[in-house]
Formats: sequence, C-alpha cells, structure tokens
Amino acid sequence: MVVLPPPDRPAPAAGPAAGTPAGRVYLSTEVDVRPEVVRQVPPIYPEGALAQRLQDVVVLKVLIGPTGRPEDIQVLRGSQKTPAFDAAAIAAVRQWAFSPAKKNGAPVSCWWAVGVPFAPPK
Repeated sequence: MVVLPPPDRPAPAAGPAAGTPAGRVYLSTEVDVRPEVVRQVPPIYPEGALAQRLQDVVVLKVLIGPTGRPEDIQVLRGSQKTPAFDAAAIAAVRQWAFSPAKKNGAPVSCWWAVGVPFAPPK
C-alpha cells in the first residue's frame, strides 16, 4: 500500500546528509551564502530602441541552480520603454554564470534578483 500526502502538502524530498533537501528552492534570505555573478554577458541593445536612444533597467528574478547556471528567468519589472529590452535582458542573463547559493555548506538552488541596465551605445 502506498500512502500519498494530502494534495495541499508535497511529499518530503530526500536530501543529502547535510540536511539540505534535494530539489528545494530557497529565497535569497534563506541561504547562508548568496549567489554572485562570476561571468556577465552584456545585453544586445535592440535596433528599434537605438534610433530613439532609449534607456531603462529591466529587473529579472533568476533561479540559480546548484551549478551556478540560470535555470529559470522571470521578469520582475519589465521595461517601461520597450518590450524588446525585456527579451534582450533575458537572452543575456541566460548566458551568465553565478557562484551558487549555499545552505549548510552545500550549493543549493536559489531565486536571485538582478538588474540589467540599457543605455544606447556611444
């Protein structure tokens, strides 16, 4: 007989001996060591925004995996000038590398907010 947890409560995840559940995703306030950017690729400034010389900042919520690679990206604050900035920011951050967050000394998945500025080339 298999006993399943109630639908409103997930089954407990089996975790490493250090007490960090495998597959658990943390908020940046829940980890001992927060992620940091170790390799940053600048966004490509969209051609359509160039003629208007638009400037803006896109804020993204990035799920950084235990390997330091972005696993999921969501827009927290999109561009107020053009949606092309949102797509360019996501494309750039997909190529970034991070030092992973750590909990109890082990690398873990963690949500982290990053701002991606856009300014016309000089």
